[in-house]
Amino acid sequence: GETKRLPYTLPVIGQEGEIKDIVFDLEYHIPGSNALFVKTVTNQITLRSSILGIGIDASNISAPNQPFSMKISLSPNSNDTLHNLALKVEYPTGFTFRGSSPGTFSGNNIWYIGDLMAATPQIITVTGDITGFNDEERVFRFYAGEFDKTNNDISPVYVSKIHSVVLNKPFLSARIDEDLQTIPIQASQSVP
Repeated sequence: GETKRLPYTLPVIGQEGEIKDIVFDLEYHIPGSNALFVKTVTNQITLRSSILGIGIDASNISAPNQPFSMKISLSPNSNDTLHNLALKVEYPTGFTFRGSSPGTFSGNNIWYIGDLMAATPQIITVTGDITGFNDEERVFRFYAGEFDKTNNDISPVYVSKIHSVVLNKPFLSARIDEDLQTIPIQASQSVP
């Protein structure tokens, strides 16, 4: 018997922590025989990191019925350029999209990134309003990966993340009477 080891680099795409089944099929002939023998082995691997990183820069607390903004950053976790990338955001109930920079590609929640190099992360700023009552929670869901032009969606998803925002009354608020007008002031506002 002879043993041969053939090194092979296998690119595996998925989300961090995802478990993948890797199936190996070995087909071989024995000298002097026309019979084909097949040996199949399945191994599970856990992905230690995704090829794409996503960061969310946004507050975890917001006053109800106030403007809200967030910055989403995408960057490769390797030196390789990633191609045909897109970002999709699922907004919670009570969030009204007002705008973004850069603008969306499709609807108000899909951005086509295209090619992304390690040295140049992509930053997307989203603004809108969050409505609701005190102590309610709003959950944003973010998906980034390869853009599927046929379905106008992301497939496969390389990375996903959630960001929760709790609606709370502001820590500081005041009312000022000025010429018989009452103007509410909240901690995040300036006095006119």
